[in-house]
Amino acid sequence: MADQYFTQQQLSTFCGSIAMMLRAGISLSETSGLFSGDGADAALEKAAASMGNAMEQGSSFSDAAEATGVFPAYALGVFRVGEMSGRLDQTLERLSNYYDRQSRLHQRLRSSLVYPVVLLLMMCGVLAVLVFAVLPMFERVYTSLTGSLAASAYAYVLAASVIGRVSMVLAVAVSVILLALAWMARRATGRQRMQGWLERVPGTRKAVWTLAVAQMTSSLATLLSSGIDEDAAMGLCLEQIGHEKLKSVLGQCREEMQQGKG
Repeated sequence: MADQYFTQQQLSTFCGSIAMMLRAGISLSETSGLFSGDGADAALEKAAASMGNAMEQGSSFSDAAEATGVFPAYALGVFRVGEMSGRLDQTLERLSNYYDRQSRLHQRLRSSLVYPVVLLLMMCGVLAVLVFAVLPMFERVYTSLTGSLAASAYAYVLAASVIGRVSMVLAVAVSVILLALAWMARRATGRQRMQGWLERVPGTRKAVWTLAVAQMTSSLATLLSSGIDEDAAMGLCLEQIGHEKLKSVLGQCREEMQQGKG
């Protein structure tokens, strides 16, 4: 179901455009024409048209957004908060910036996975030339000189051929794994699964924790700027976080807040 939602870039574009429209004094019910025109995103245009029709019939902005089925629960919660506080334009602008940062972060994640694949494939090409073209030529020359390459002082040529073949297999296997991870990173469910794996790997555990904390603080700042109280902001923030350890820590923090601690 999560994969049917707008991408983070689409959410950023939508929220930023609506915020700009509100600041210009345009009515929310006129959103249907905002995303139309040459080169417009068809999904955004369809959602905006559906929301415009719903709001003309008396629905609120958040209810109209929920009816489209393309907005995640976190975005819908922020929409409602912005409506109740009367700061919908500011809320949408902050939400647009939040999703833009998340989109750029995930683009860098995919790039960091794809770039090593390119290098590994280039290495495979070099190894293939060495293993299947250069080394066989040396083997033929040395065999003609010694009669048996394995029993001669040039046996290291055979070892080099074996090492080259093994290296090629390993490089291809690592490339396939990285490409699979890059493909998973395209979707929200895939990113959540990747995060769960990386949380348990000692070499990546600290980096994943740092990214999760950065996402949490950005999410919390967006919620607080919309006028929501701290307890409700923590509740919505907990729904957004996928890092299990951080979720547990924040859950305990919220319980202490409800007991009167700052």
